Amino acid sequence: MSLFDAGRLGLLTSPNRIIMAPLGRARADTLSREPLPRAQTYDTQRASAGLIVSEATHVSPHSVSRPGGAAIHTTGQSLAWRRVTDAVHGAGGRIFQQLFHLGRKADPGRLAGGALPVAPSAIAARGEVATPGGMRPFPVPRVLARDEIAGLVDEFRHAGVLSDGAGLTTRRMLRVFMSAATRVISTIRFCRSRRRRWPEAGPARRPSSSRGLVSAPRVAVD
Repeated sequence: MSLFDAGRLGLLTSPNRIIMAPLGRARADTLSREPLPRAQTYDTQRASAGLIVSEATHVSPHSVSRPGGAAIHTTGQSLAWRRVTDAVHGAGGRIFQQLFHLGRKADPGRLAGGALPVAPSAIAARGEVATPGGMRPFPVPRVLARDEIAGLVDEFRHAGVLSDGAGLTTRRMLRVFMSAATRVISTIRFCRSRRRRWPEAGPARRPSSSRGLVSAPRVAVD
């Protein structure tokens, strides 16, 4: 058996066992965050891979990073991704979308109204963020209210619907491979970034918010 033999991932059959990892290439419009034609070209050129996993695609207007980062929370963004998907499929490829929320590492310089990133606790991330004014330390995030968790879950659910509509997250794939590589999950789960205790945050309940974020898109399109 080799990487070039046909493979299966759940119900997906691929001509080889090569999966192209998500690679952020900042090929989206700076304002609309819709993937540009060069994003379509980039993925189509790699359609011979067994599966392409898209760049980390933001599910929320409150998750913004460097200029050119793509998102999937508006109809326009979904339509732009559909053009990428159609091109990849037309070249014989398969593509799946990685849904993403930056959490406390969102860039406040690019959030509407000067809003702060959200996190379970007011603990700044280590390192620096590239802002319009240059490299600066990550800010202290705004504490996420307990009743805001449902809103985050809804953002992932809505992104899953839009992504499925763009042909990026098929129902059969979501049952076996839900990629929600998100810093929101990591900040909810790990004590380094979480000092408060919600009523549901005990050992038996702490992962529940993470499971909700991951499962919401799958449930939405089933």
